[in-house]
Amino acid sequence: MIGGVISMKINLPIEDVISSIVIKGPSISLNKEAIIGKLPEATVSHLEQKVNEINQSDIELKTNSIVETLIISVVNHLLTSVIGLIVNIGYAEFCKRYEAHKLYGGSCNE
Repeated sequence: MIGGVISMKINLPIEDVISSIVIKGPSISLNKEAIIGKLPEATVSHLEQKVNEINQSDIELKTNSIVETLIISVVNHLLTSVIGLIVNIGYAEFCKRYEAHKLYGGSCNE
């Protein structure tokens, strides 16, 4: 669509993402069972990579900062993925393919 406004929403399962983050002392882990099937596999892998990066860093973060960082990472990954799909297949095709998807269902409004 050229010159128009496209709006969409992502039905992000925030509670599931938060509950998947397990913080025990200085170590962070990911309970993937809490988010498998609710997020795309690539996003789960991305989140797992971010958890590993935080564990390997020397920076000490507070619990809230860790959770915020990981949620922002998930949102950015999903948005980048969606934008990539829309660029590759077009908005109308994206809406047609994903109208029943848990994350994107009912999100295509022109």
